[in-house]
Amino acid sequence: MVSDDKVRILVTVTKEMKKELDDLAKKNIRNTSNYIVSILAAHLENEKKNSK
Repeated sequence: MVSDDKVRILVTVTKEMKKELDDLAKKNIRNTSNYIVSILAAHLENEKKNSK
């Protein structure tokens, strides 16, 4: 179950991309889902800074 302030999304990636994400997540001591969230959060922050 997802908390009220969050939403679940479905993303389709290639098997190779999934393996690469799994490997990078492991190097960062995260699970794959949390690793992807951290990448997206960093990207959003970067976009906010660049749009000013």
